[in-house]
Amino acid sequence: MVYFSRLPAVLVLLVARHAARDHALRSARWVATLCLVCRSFRRVVTPLLYDLITVDSVTLHRLAATSELPDTPLLFTRALVIASTYFYYNIREKSFASLARALRNITSFTGTTESLSRLARSVDELRLRSAYLADPTFFGEISAIPAIQPVITTLTRLHIVHEIGITQSMSPEALLRSFKVEYLIIDVFEREGKHVDDSDMDISRDNAHWVASAPCLRRVLFRARCVNERTACRVFQHIAEWAERERDARICIDDTFVPNPSDDDYDAEIAQWDNLEWEDAVAGDCLWLQGHQVWRPTPDGLD
Repeated sequence: MVYFSRLPAVLVLLVARHAARDHALRSARWVATLCLVCRSFRRVVTPLLYDLITVDSVTLHRLAATSELPDTPLLFTRALVIASTYFYYNIREKSFASLARALRNITSFTGTTESLSRLARSVDELRLRSAYLADPTFFGEISAIPAIQPVITTLTRLHIVHEIGITQSMSPEALLRSFKVEYLIIDVFEREGKHVDDSDMDISRDNAHWVASAPCLRRVLFRARCVNERTACRVFQHIAEWAERERDARICIDDTFVPNPSDDDYDAEIAQWDNLEWEDAVAGDCLWLQGHQVWRPTPDGLD
């Protein structure tokens, strides 16, 4: 074991991978258990195991307990996903505060505005690089907005949701006064069973001004999360017209049709949304470069 501990990290990972072929599939806890008994594995593997974690109804209480351990491995966590199902289970404020403090090193967040608000209230030194606010961000209740404003203004990458057919309760510009975001993703969301007019699908009315005036913005990607493909196509048509009208090469679209999760079982539907959010989190930096430009200037500048 002494000689094993001197191996480069990449060789330790190869040994772990070879052993995991037989053991990890039979027991999901095998790798974590190995880390407890083998210091060399723990040194190399633990940062990888805890790099991205999901807080949901299954992991919530275990992670809260883990956060109270001396030298908690949650200090290695850099990406946090708080699933929507989190709000259907109770956790004591003290336990959440302990969990939040252990997650103070995260740089990427995925979850609702309210969950980020609770996190920000518990961790003064929170310094996020990217955030995905998974609920319609600028609609309805805005009590959480003041709490997250200091966090939002440090971001370079922001992912938000725009619900079509609903009047915004506040302007994104009001939240992003110190706008440092360079990469922005806007998911255009259509609520099932709600009628929307064609004019509602033109989201440039709500977004054109602040997108145009954002001083650091290098790229904005629009994705459709609509009930049917016809609505998604119409949304993209309006965005294309906007980009061409403004001659704005920063505007991009991902026209892959991803229908809204829909299930007679409400819990199953929420779980599908959680899975989509998790996939975005796992994509990491690649997510921000998806899609394609709508308008490109001509090489000779005569556009």
